[in-house]
Amino acid sequence: MYYLDITCLLISCLFIVFVKCMDKNPAPRFGIYERKDGRYFLKVIFFYVILTIIGFKRRLSNLRKKFRPLEKTQTLSFSQKNIDVISLEGSDKYGDSVILKITRRNSKQTGYMFLKIGESKFKASISLDPYVDKNEDYGETFSTDDLKLNIIEPLKAWKVTYRGEMADCDHNISKTHKVEVQGIWITDIPVFHFEDADALNFAKCLAYEKWNRDHFLNLKRMIEGFVYSSKENKTYPIQSSSLQLYKFGGIKDPPQDYGFTIRAGKTDYQIQVKVTDTSQVSTEESRNITTYFQTNTVEVNGINGWGISKWLYQNIE
Repeated sequence: MYYLDITCLLISCLFIVFVKCMDKNPAPRFGIYERKDGRYFLKVIFFYVILTIIGFKRRLSNLRKKFRPLEKTQTLSFSQKNIDVISLEGSDKYGDSVILKITRRNSKQTGYMFLKIGESKFKASISLDPYVDKNEDYGETFSTDDLKLNIIEPLKAWKVTYRGEMADCDHNISKTHKVEVQGIWITDIPVFHFEDADALNFAKCLAYEKWNRDHFLNLKRMIEGFVYSSKENKTYPIQSSSLQLYKFGGIKDPPQDYGFTIRAGKTDYQIQVKVTDTSQVSTEESRNITTYFQTNTVEVNGINGWGISKWLYQNIE
């Protein structure tokens, strides 16, 4: 009888501890960045199983060859949160760069283009409201009045055409220039689909959010990158990252010199970033977001390189 009482007491204590742990609900950092709640580990397990099954089914069905449907313009619902986006970015070791994006909604189409050539920086913001489909070859083209993106090879090559006005970024923003751009955007990096992301890392990111119907609408942390090995011509999904966005959140002042580590393909990478130029770009796409584009020099495990970074800050005042 004595042992039975002790067992019941232990079970009761464990149950109370379990309930207390499940009740754990820390406030988000800066009111934005979620922290681990009491259900975090249960959610990690749940999402890990789901994502592993999705990845396994994708490999069996050989979906890697079916990329063209992903690149076409998609049928959208009437929700303003349902969007179809194409975004292309590129830079060279001299800091010259191009960033462009077209976002489709049923009621509106927006886009922007950013060019940096030497010390000169130009931007253009495009907004069509209401949205009128101007595609000549529907499904193969994203286009606005000035900017047109045509598929040449799915997820590999796009034809870029721009004819219109662009404004100075940092000096006289009222001064505009007539600009014409024609080129081909090409990448030789193997295709990386979001389902190629590391399942455990993806599950941890999803598990940070509250378990409710707004779960996927309020995601504030997502690690979905990859490391490309030119020797192997292979991509490795990022498994972990030490970069904590909340350390740069709320200040609207992107870092100029920072470092972090990532792990991919059983290799740790130490990354040091030094910013060479920062530009704030306002677009009509979202009035509650402040966007910064940066050109950088980068050192990865002692190897020098360059790149572009984009920081988006939510205006919560």
